Amino acid sequence: MDIPPIGLVEIMSSKEKGVFDSINVPSNLKEEVRKISVSNYFDTGVIGNQNPNIEYITPFSEFEKLKKKANIKELYQLTFNKNLAVCLYSYITVAEKIPKLTPIFYSRLLNIKKQIYSQNGCLIGDLYPSEIFYNEYSGKVDEKNEETDLILKKLDSISIYNKNTTTYVLNQALRHRIYPEYFQNRFEELAFEQDNPYVILYLSKNFREQYKYKLQKSIISYLIKVINEPYTDYSKNTLIVELMKFKNPKNKRLIENFLEDNFILKNNKEVNQLKKSNGITK
Repeated sequence: MDIPPIGLVEIMSSKEKGVFDSINVPSNLKEEVRKISVSNYFDTGVIGNQNPNIEYITPFSEFEKLKKKANIKELYQLTFNKNLAVCLYSYITVAEKIPKLTPIFYSRLLNIKKQIYSQNGCLIGDLYPSEIFYNEYSGKVDEKNEETDLILKKLDSISIYNKNTTTYVLNQALRHRIYPEYFQNRFEELAFEQDNPYVILYLSKNFREQYKYKLQKSIISYLIKVINEPYTDYSKNTLIVELMKFKNPKNKRLIENFLEDNFILKNNKEVNQLKKSNGITK
């Protein structure tokens, strides 16, 4: 049986023209850096696995070629490249080779405010480099080790205290473990001063009795702000349920308003049970 020839398919997805920064790039790496810069997006090689008879030209495939030629010093130098795709691939690669640098690199990437188009597994769209970098590391940690992995603990601590942390990353960090008491001041700030929904949920799940009055106030404050928004990820409906769990008669009218025209919670079994506990009959 004849084997069909391997075809070349170039994938172009970035909306923005990329910067080709050739400064301090060794001559033997410039062609791959140029191609990655022209494509100007981040992918993880998933596209290249779709058909073994087609060689997909993507930033991932080009950086795989580059890695085979570059030494660790050259890869580190590329972390300072002005093209975000080149910079990000280099950070990830050096961190894989020298894991103790991972938290330092993550802190650096949190200072980059520009987004890059990404085809990164389930994360697709314009994302911050720090978000992609965090996901690259956390995705490789076995679920049973998430609570204790030392590097992930450092990344999560940085995420909790850094003002540039994305909502996605903060939510992931809060899921990994219950944090020591010295984090409480920061959690109180995020939940009760900034009405951060994920920190509110974290405290409601783990410290409900300790903060029961402040939690109800912050939940109500947040829900009033977002109740008319058609989509606020899963936090809006989850917080409505959390508010109902307090079974505070003073919240009855507000809960009725929050549930009005909410087709997602309308037939929810837990919600219908909590309605009775809150004296809601309709």
